Amino acid sequence: MLQIGAYVVGILVLSVVGDFAPQSSSYFSRPDNFFNAYFVKLGWGWTLLVSGLFVFVTSYTYSCGNAVVVKNQMTRLVLATCVWYGATSSFLLVEERLGICAVGTKFLNKAQCLAGGFRWKGFDISGHCFLLVWNGLFLIEEGKAYLGWERIREMIRNEEHLRLNTDPGSEERAERATVLSKLSLDEFLHLRRRYLAHTPKVRVLFCLMAALALLWDGMLICTALFFHIMIEKVVAACAAVLLWFVLYRGIYVHPSWSPGLPGEGPFKYVNFKAKQQAYQRKQDSAAKNKAREGGGHTCNHHRHWSSKDDLPKFMGMPLYGLNNAPKTPPDGESSDTISPTVTPGPSTSSSASAYDLSSVPGIRSARRPRSRSGSATRLASTSKASLGRSW
Repeated sequence: MLQIGAYVVGILVLSVVGDFAPQSSSYFSRPDNFFNAYFVKLGWGWTLLVSGLFVFVTSYTYSCGNAVVVKNQMTRLVLATCVWYGATSSFLLVEERLGICAVGTKFLNKAQCLAGGFRWKGFDISGHCFLLVWNGLFLIEEGKAYLGWERIREMIRNEEHLRLNTDPGSEERAERATVLSKLSLDEFLHLRRRYLAHTPKVRVLFCLMAALALLWDGMLICTALFFHIMIEKVVAACAAVLLWFVLYRGIYVHPSWSPGLPGEGPFKYVNFKAKQQAYQRKQDSAAKNKAREGGGHTCNHHRHWSSKDDLPKFMGMPLYGLNNAPKTPPDGESSDTISPTVTPGPSTSSSASAYDLSSVPGIRSARRPRSRSGSATRLASTSKASLGRSW
């Protein structure tokens, strides 16, 4: 919403400045400047090219082989093109219907007036202003598919570890299920292969989208300062914002009968912050500040502690076996489970037993060769080499 306010208010202020400022001789005030001739006039083509590649590569990756997901994501590009073409065509229609030739009623339409060498006076809603605002909002929305993209790597690693170390259909796997656990084996392998192969391309395309968005914002400033009158630019910007709101806040939020929002597929990875989550964090922060000022303690009733919170990790990998390991009491305290007397023994054997984790469930001993004989049963006919690839 901050971007929308910046567009509308910025165009309004810059238009007023441009209307009252003296005629500028700047290079960017010329309609034939390089950026206007080769980028703005072909603005939707550049936007569609870069964003189309980005949407296709990302959706093909997180679709897990589901062609319907890719089709739905690409449908948004078709609808956005229809919006651009329909809006700019309607602007030309409004100008012709509400205008008049500079020489009076001798020429009754715009084509005849221009062919006679005269100027057509009408309400010329800025098509460039609409295009630049629409491009900026469109790139911002479609770029949200990159939010949480880098987290997919960790999600795949955790799911791979779970599938290799638990039996299919077991209660242990159900308790430790991840967001990828509902995927079939083929879907999981598709995601794993495509994510590794396409992530560099996704990063490059996302950077190109960001560069295009900056270019469109810069050219929007030039349009607001040097071209059209204020009302024509404000109406165009409001039309772009209205159409964006109808599509991305009114239609796409219903995936049952619409293409859905960017990043929607067989699993959820986009960490876009919902309003209720932000409101909940604000409430929790206010409660903590209030308790801190009063010298008391806070109790977050909305946070439910589970056994997963106590799960130790090493380099992001959960150590499931250590979750059941016996805990050592603090210094100075006694425990009923620990004998008060310790029988001394050889220092070598006691030191070795202190670091021997073979007795801890889920941790393989370093003294015996690592075995994955059960992985054939756990992963059906999947190659162990495919899932054993290091990250």
